[in-house]
Amino acid sequence: MTKRIPILILLFCTISVLQCREKYDPPIIDSNPDFLVVDGILVGGSDSTKIFLSRTRKLSEGDTSIVEKGASVVVQDANGNTIYLLQELSSSPGTYGIAGMDLIAGNSYKLRIATLNGKSYISDPIIFKNTPVIDSVNWIKPEKDVTIYVNAKDQQNNTRYYRWQYEETWEYYSPYQSGYIYDQANDDVLPRNPDDSINHCWRTQYSRDLLIASTEKFSDDIVINQVVRTIPYGAFELGNKYSILVKQYTLNKEGFDYLQILKRVSEQSNSLFSAQPSQLAGNIHNSVDPNETVIGYITASQVSSKRIFIERSEVEPWGYSLACATRFVPDNPDSIRFYFQEGHYPQYIPLTYINGITSGYFAAEPACTDCRILGGVTRKPDFWQ
Repeated sequence: MTKRIPILILLFCTISVLQCREKYDPPIIDSNPDFLVVDGILVGGSDSTKIFLSRTRKLSEGDTSIVEKGASVVVQDANGNTIYLLQELSSSPGTYGIAGMDLIAGNSYKLRIATLNGKSYISDPIIFKNTPVIDSVNWIKPEKDVTIYVNAKDQQNNTRYYRWQYEETWEYYSPYQSGYIYDQANDDVLPRNPDDSINHCWRTQYSRDLLIASTEKFSDDIVINQVVRTIPYGAFELGNKYSILVKQYTLNKEGFDYLQILKRVSEQSNSLFSAQPSQLAGNIHNSVDPNETVIGYITASQVSSKRIFIERSEVEPWGYSLACATRFVPDNPDSIRFYFQEGHYPQYIPLTYINGITSGYFAAEPACTDCRILGGVTRKPDFWQ
């Protein structure tokens, strides 16, 4: 999955300079720049294509993207015929996707966008390129952190410009397993159905950094030990079991140069304007007004992917733990209602029942009991081993 790059934060409006002692409002902020931002890759084959549309905003308006909803996004062939229609995803407004496209290497395509405000945008011709397979995805733990890297080569020396994205998934357990559930509607505590367990989850997130490299200065088109992800020591991701799916794409030189400028901007946090708009000429344009600024560079390529798994036992000592405390809740209506009902802070979830001199429930806070609180889902991914 192509994950959107926070271009609007990087370029014009939302680069924050925390080191500055005096507030500085550059002229471009006052001009209310409402530029369309287009981010994505046209992917050939069975893998999905996702194009994200958003708008720039002022620094004073915050750093949240203004998504562009309700647009028409299509892929055209070299003759201007529409061959694919991308649908806006209900789960991600502003993201337009399609499950797969049959694109032909060497052929050119265009991305056409029509927004709700009546404007039309078109890309320059985009040549679809093949992508060499990933040789390997490996990891090392030289000291405390875990570093994941990729190796690739093109024996025909035709690639030269590479881009990577990744999807990472990790399996984790909440420290405590809840055997009971509070039925707030009936003000009662009931045994939890084993099928409704909430202590075992998987969470997935996507790369946000620009991962690019070029072999143009070398005689051989070989990528060696390109770092794609570093997991800090003790991080949540490797608390139990971790998997990463690395995706490799081919860029053209113009696309590589464009992304390299964006990468430089993002890394130079001490510079308010490391790159001016004139340096960021993309390949998307207003169909009627060529003077309108549009941010983004769309490329088209095959994708090559490879997945690896890492067990916590392979990286010990790791140092991850989640400290959680329990409390005893007496088995009486007032205590149960006070501690288990929604709205109480902190709210507790019943774990086990103790039948003794004083009967009641051991309980823990939701973050220590319900793994979904930490962003995961209880459904096991199909690829999980």
